[in-house]
Amino acid sequence: MMKKGLYLLAAIAIMAFVPQSVKAQCGEEEKSETKLVAAVFHSDYCGACKKMKPEVMALQPKLEGKNVEWVDFDFTSAETKAASKKRAADLGLSELYADNQSTGFVLLIDSESKETVAKLTSRQKTDEMYKIVIEKL
Repeated sequence: MMKKGLYLLAAIAIMAFVPQSVKAQCGEEEKSETKLVAAVFHSDYCGACKKMKPEVMALQPKLEGKNVEWVDFDFTSAETKAASKKRAADLGLSELYADNQSTGFVLLIDSESKETVAKLTSRQKTDEMYKIVIEKL
């Protein structure tokens, strides 16, 4: 019985260690680092937002697995605006948020510098938006 317990402990220790060492040898990181924040500034009553929504919805799956974090800043009501303001603060984007109090666009923000590197609007189609995002990565 004691021997069985020792084998079990050894197996658990090996299982816990091997995946990490294999990842380290392959140069694989556990979590990819966000390079761009795509901040969507919208409200439910905004015409440009309604026009842009299908393009952004089509863009998101194309960028899956890329270093892009999507953030939604909703200006529809006082409640959603307050939640968006808090989210901006949590991400270190308070100043950027305060400077952009309108809707109908997506800002691409460098995650390190917190600087805006591009702006996507309802005038652009999904393919054009995709090219811009890839260029900024």
